[in-house]
Amino acid sequence: LFVFQVYLNGQEFNAWMLFATAAILFLMLAMFTGGGGLMHGGFIDAKLSLKLFPIYGLAIVISAFLDPTHKMTVYIMAGTVLGLMILYAAFLRNYDEWPEYQYHATRDLVALTDINPKGKVKAGAEIWWARTIGPPIRKGERVRLVALSGITMIVAREEESASAAAETGQQNE
Repeated sequence: LFVFQVYLNGQEFNAWMLFATAAILFLMLAMFTGGGGLMHGGFIDAKLSLKLFPIYGLAIVISAFLDPTHKMTVYIMAGTVLGLMILYAAFLRNYDEWPEYQYHATRDLVALTDINPKGKVKAGAEIWWARTIGPPIRKGERVRLVALSGITMIVAREEESASAAAETGQQNE
């Protein structure tokens, strides 16, 4: 609608209107793209967008100086939205059929450091803080997940995991 208003009516926009539109567009890009959303890392995306936004902002500022009617600026903003829609359709088609990521996968856990009683564990491509309630675990040993406590995995050696799980259950009661 914004583009049609500019194209059909030939209306000129003040700088504050363009600034408000750019701010809203930036917030939309930061919150609704690439796993955005404030509860899914939107602020992290906003940080990345702040690094990329000056390039986009520079194009808008240059077009605002070159075209006093600001029509070109409106077309750049609308073209950006249309371009993102096309990229989304091209690269994220069949998104519903992509394999799901299994969060908290409990297979292939390896101690990255000595765990005595605290250390680090590698779970796939992720590195977690780890704690053991049993005997110390050496670097490189395979471990099993016994429980989760916030962002810390409670782990035990693979052969000790059954007894450690029972101990953890007793401690939580």
